[in-house]
Amino acid sequence: MSAARPSSLRSIGHVLADADLPVDVRTRVSRQPYREALLDLVPLDILAAVDVMQIREGVVWLRADSPAVATRLRQVQARVRRGLVERGLVAESLKIKVASPHHRLRAVPPPPPRRPLPDKARQSLEAVAARMPDGPLRDAVRRLASSADPA
Repeated sequence: MSAARPSSLRSIGHVLADADLPVDVRTRVSRQPYREALLDLVPLDILAAVDVMQIREGVVWLRADSPAVATRLRQVQARVRRGLVERGLVAESLKIKVASPHHRLRAVPPPPPRRPLPDKARQSLEAVAARMPDGPLRDAVRRLASSADPA
């Protein structure tokens, strides 16, 4: 197989520009680098309420969970746009939309911290389990008493 001559090679940009591809395919850009850049560019107090919706024709569409978050984001949008451009990302302008956060999955909040069971309560559970007949309820009470041991 012979090597291709440089004169016969065309850049991928020319191929895409000449091709009969839908505009969405030519202008679709991965949102992940933009999301990673937002971690450094958006204030921490509103970061969890902001997401990149789409990038189309140089416009970066950001979603804010509430009007208050959108206002804060508009206050820093010039800095965010500059930061995106400095990272080599296309960002001719930013558009901010307020949208419900229910369309994306959020992390489940962590369970509340477990409070230690007082020694008297643990001893009472052990005494109750000792008087119960063998069975699943007795096993459950014993597990409860043993899991409540102070760490």
